[in-house]
Amino acid sequence: MYDDIAKSELHPRPGVIINHPQGDDVYAGIPKDYYDNGWMPNMPFLYGMDFIEVLKKKHAAGTYREMVIYVEACESGSIFEGIMPKDMNIYVTTASNAQENSWGTYCPGMEPPPPPEYITCLGDLYSVKERTANANGGSHVMEYGSRSIRAEKLYLYQKVLILPLLTSHPTITNYTWLWKL
Repeated sequence: MYDDIAKSELHPRPGVIINHPQGDDVYAGIPKDYYDNGWMPNMPFLYGMDFIEVLKKKHAAGTYREMVIYVEACESGSIFEGIMPKDMNIYVTTASNAQENSWGTYCPGMEPPPPPEYITCLGDLYSVKERTANANGGSHVMEYGSRSIRAEKLYLYQKVLILPLLTSHPTITNYTWLWKL
């Protein structure tokens, strides 16, 4: 993965990544195993069939028990639609189907806006919805692969926010990280 966000010369805060207007740096202290090694094998594009072939090889080699993949991009369902096997213990969720946009949030002109030096959106409704009670704004979140994994408890695998019940587009200020309990 090319590490193009934090190190971009266009970035208003080099080396710092935030995903909420009042958010902390989500880049600092995070291990980066696969970054800064140039471009993707097929230049800047990831093709669905190539990705599925890699997943099939990993499955055949027994390198994982279960895998969950989140893809947050416009038309992200196009990577998996019609080609993701259901028998590899891989669950995939995408921000949108194969033909539609995934919608940004914390954008200039929205409430809350990003800090003034940012001219981009800080989040996507798909990922923000994971942390809040927001609706997804019209895109269709999709599921592919081994859907039985859905029944497992996400907090066992990820650092999870415990939020109060929220009814509108919130500013996340009153929360507890589950891993700190």
